[in-house]
Order: sequence, then C-alpha cells, then structure tokens
Amino acid sequence: MKQYYQAFLLFYVFLFSTGINAQEVLLDLETNPHIYGKTNNFHQKTTTAVKLPFFDDFANYWVYPNADLWQDDNAFVNVNYGYQSKTIGVATLDALNAKGKIYAHASSNNFSADSLTSLPIRLDSLLDGSMQSISAADSVYFSFCFQPGGMGDQPETDDSLVLEFYAPSQDKWYHIWSSPGMSLFSIDTMYGSFFPEVFIPIVDSMFLQKGFQFRFRNYASISNNNYPSWAGNVDHWNIDYVYLDINRSKNDTIFKDVAFNDWQSTLLKNYYAMPW
Repeated sequence: MKQYYQAFLLFYVFLFSTGINAQEVLLDLETNPHIYGKTNNFHQKTTTAVKLPFFDDFANYWVYPNADLWQDDNAFVNVNYGYQSKTIGVATLDALNAKGKIYAHASSNNFSADSLTSLPIRLDSLLDGSMQSISAADSVYFSFCFQPGGMGDQPETDDSLVLEFYAPSQDKWYHIWSSPGMSLFSIDTMYGSFFPEVFIPIVDSMFLQKGFQFRFRNYASISNNNYPSWAGNVDHWNIDYVYLDINRSKNDTIFKDVAFNDWQSTLLKNYYAMPW
C-alpha cells in the first residue's frame, strides 16, 4: 500500500509539473507603494502667479510636487531614484500616474506619460514694489539638472524627456529641448557628469510675459505583453535644481545651498534616538 501511494504521488507531481515554467523572471513594480492607496492632498493654486526667482531642489518634501510652485502632481518626489544627485531629493517622471498606477493608455509604443508643469510665472516684471519690466537684456536663464534611469529603469533610445515653454499671448506650448533615453554610462561620457545641468536663455518676448509656464514631459514605452514584465514601471527620468531668474549666465553653476545629498547615519554610537 505504501509503495502504491508513493507511485501515485510521483505520477501526480510529474503530471502537474509539465505545465510549470521553472524560468525565474524579474518583474518591474506595477504600482508605486509610496503613492498607491494614499490620499492625495495636492491642490492647485492658480489665483496668484509665482514671482522670480523660481527655484526647487525637491529636498524638503516628498511624494507630490510643491503645490506653491507646480500645477500638476504626476511626478514622484523622492530620495531613492537619484544617483549622485546634487542634493537629497529629486522629481522622477516614469510610467505611473499620480495614483501610483500604470497609465491606462500605456503600450509598447511610445506614449506621453508624466508631466511636471510650473504654475503661471510673472516673467514680465519684477514685483519688488517698482514693477520693473523684464526684457532680454536682463539675462533671463532657465536651468535644471536631469538624469536618465538613475537608480531606476533606463529609458530606451526611443523614449525621451522633453521641455516645453508656454507663450501666454498665443496660448501655445513650444518645444524647447529634449533628450533621448540613454544609460548612466552614456550620459557621463557625453556630459562628464551623471547629473548634467542644462542652461537655456529666454530672450523671446513671447515668453517674457505674465503667465509664462514651463513643463517637463516624458515619453515612455512598456514591454510587449508577450513578456511577463510588460506591465512594469519603467523609463525613469530624474530632475533636480530647477531654477529660473534674471541676471544669470551659462556659467552660473554654483548654488548657495547648504544641503545633504544623501541619507546621513545617526550621530549616536549605539542608538537612533534618545530622550530629551
């Protein structure tokens, strides 16, 4: 009887193991656990335009962009995806929406994913009491740091990060700059930095107006659904040190910013906290 039971057990295991794939597969995250299921308290402020200077290093808040500077909440503000970032904290554009779920229109073809859009900005004048008008002679520069992949997923060459400027009088967005997907090694070879800085002068009068805006957008693509990892969060782009102001130049690369660029260990020898 015992031998009959063992033979039956071996036959049972063989029968059901023939349809099992023993190949191990790495899957990308299908949701962002830091966002998914949490309440989004993000709100829009559209009544008051932002005054110069516009600056954000994403270092003093997490998850959603600062509602005092940004109009939308698709980007993920975090301390994990940046590799050798300027300071702790980056804004990451990926294939997940503001709820932390993959976009419903995501496909293996390039699709428009996240956006990071500034609030309207007073780029027509300085609101310092004198209402000084701003012109191209004021040397207006917009700069930011960017990084493909970082500690996340490398965007393919067909994917891209795009910067657009908004002309209020025309109610139109203009393509200003873009970068194709690439590896960290490639961007370091190309720019001499894992987190290069981009400088863009603003000289056209159609942008030097009240209500000017800028936005970052990323185009992503998920794997074909024939593969188990087709529905993963991919194609990460990290953004840091977004800065817009007058009296700048392309050599204006040093910021007066005392900050950490990574998590620091405890100052205590044996503990992480102590009574007052």
